Amino acid sequence: MWFIMSSNVHAGHTAGKDVGDQGGELKRVMDLLWIKIAERFPNIHETYRYFDVNFNNRVGFNEFQKGLDHMRIKF
Repeated sequence: MWFIMSSNVHAGHTAGKDVGDQGGELKRVMDLLWIKIAERFPNIHETYRYFDVNFNNRVGFNEFQKGLDHMRIKF
């Protein structure tokens, strides 16, 4: 999930490297999000199923947002 959410890695650089201070803040938020998700779910499959509520094999923005709200994670 971290790999997907920090997709700048695909471009050959790490998330936040070329965005200045905002990128560093984004990385910290992503790290905290990853920790919260890892505490709740033992593996990525269960995490994905939790967020994919309509079982269409895609996690849309609304599904992701509702999942975070349900986990009481606010941005």
